[in-house]
Amino acid sequence: MTAPIRNENTALRIHLHAADDVVLPKSPRAVEMLNLLHDRHVPITPDLASALVLLEGEGAAIDLPIWGLAFERASESVGLFGRAGRSRVWAQLLAEFTQIIVEPVLRSAAADLAELRLLSPGNFPPQAGALADSRWPDYPSYCAALEGLVRLKLGACSAMGMRFWHGAAVQLHAVATSLAQRQRYARADYAAPLPLPFEPDHALIRSVFEIEPEFARKSELKRNFPKPNIRSNLERMGMRPKEGGISGILHSHRLEDLPDTLVSELAYPNELFLLRLLDEGYLIRNRPPLRKPARDLLVLALCEPAPPSRPATVLNAAWADASLRLRVLLNQTGLPASDLGFCDFHTAGPRAGAVSSALPPAAAYLSAFDIHGAQRLAQHMQSTMTPALFSLLPGQLDTTPKEEMLPPLQQGSAAILKAVSAARRDRIAADWPRLKGKFGGLPNTDQFRPAAMSDYTRAMSLHFAPDARTDEAGFDWSRFRSETARSLGLSRLARTHVAALHYPKDLKEGAVFYGYSGMNDRPTEFRLPPADVHNGIGQLVGALSVWIILRVMEVAHAG
Repeated sequence: MTAPIRNENTALRIHLHAADDVVLPKSPRAVEMLNLLHDRHVPITPDLASALVLLEGEGAAIDLPIWGLAFERASESVGLFGRAGRSRVWAQLLAEFTQIIVEPVLRSAAADLAELRLLSPGNFPPQAGALADSRWPDYPSYCAALEGLVRLKLGACSAMGMRFWHGAAVQLHAVATSLAQRQRYARADYAAPLPLPFEPDHALIRSVFEIEPEFARKSELKRNFPKPNIRSNLERMGMRPKEGGISGILHSHRLEDLPDTLVSELAYPNELFLLRLLDEGYLIRNRPPLRKPARDLLVLALCEPAPPSRPATVLNAAWADASLRLRVLLNQTGLPASDLGFCDFHTAGPRAGAVSSALPPAAAYLSAFDIHGAQRLAQHMQSTMTPALFSLLPGQLDTTPKEEMLPPLQQGSAAILKAVSAARRDRIAADWPRLKGKFGGLPNTDQFRPAAMSDYTRAMSLHFAPDARTDEAGFDWSRFRSETARSLGLSRLARTHVAALHYPKDLKEGAVFYGYSGMNDRPTEFRLPPADVHNGIGQLVGALSVWIILRVMEVAHAG
């Protein structure tokens, strides 16, 4: 029995079927999901509901019938190719998966069919000719058509569009990362902060995942790029081969060095050994102390509070591209203990993220300016700066009283250092199930020590802000540079650098971005090329990314 519902605002025909006339799933959980989605006017079928609740089972999510294809498409769209959906966290994320994937796919399929069939509890009298204008005479035939269309939409990225799958991949990554972090903190006996919900920045996701940065004169850029500077790697720790371990043998008279005495020294008779202690001294193992500071370079990308705009999105896309290439360059330069962080401001608090420049040994063979296509997308997804970079909300609510809040610059740098500490704790917590059985107890308290500016030998502050230039007055770069260094405490470090990028009010042909750096008061100008918007933005993102990379590497090679 059916009853039609006419929607005058759309061409979508809606029909209600009596639930008593339909064979419902055997699983109570599947029936619950079926009723829940039909209440939201999402036309899931009994078979699709039964397949959906299997996500809470024991198998890998990517191997599920029908819905497992969604993980394949999401991972394919960001260059990971089948590496998503294999974690056990998805058994606890049925609601999130339904919201991100199931509802949009089913609504799109129903729109293609131009008809919506829903189940209603109970019974009601049939209406003559209710299905006269429908291509499907009954509910089972409609379900077969809908399920076939869902398989088509999950069978290739082009069916739903790459834009949908890019956004879905980032959102799935965000909810899985949040749950995995809470689970790891619980295993490591460390209190995890209560996160705010992830709200995707679709404009930035499109700018990063759909637009490939273009680099002018790439071969010349790679040839003229600063070469690794051995001095920058050895300057702070000296010409010693090891740190915190044994690097040689020394002659000592100090009693505190007795525990490091060589075994061969104990072979002497007691009388001779006593004489050596009093007169000649004895041989000990040389243990150089751990290097101080412990880290290499800190880059602080600070976005001044401003309304969202397309130029700001382009600048954030350039920073995202520069950060993944800088990780490779800093490794190859001999500065793997560096951190790249960004901070944007929101009414709920600062939104910050950070990534370490440490990479696997295979990264030594990468060419930073040849990262493109699927490899570039995969690098973005594997960065710990994702998903924070693509969120409109901060990771957690800032409950600091207004009277205790720091100035914006200091607040931003503190948020970045907090993000660096969180990324470090995540790495420790992820390895802790393996390390706990080997060492026992809790991690060393130094490993959970918050990151501080004094941990780094050099630092760079990079500011993104709306252009405040007028015809009457320009931007006082010299004053801004000195005030920023003093406000952030960078003047206490041996080598510091301040740079700034100012973006225009609107993104149109001829729009100008200004880059300020070093002692030069004359800015570098970046104009949107007179091309179509897509290619023009790709060239602009590439030019801004190269400028950021060069400024950071100047600091890395300073000295």
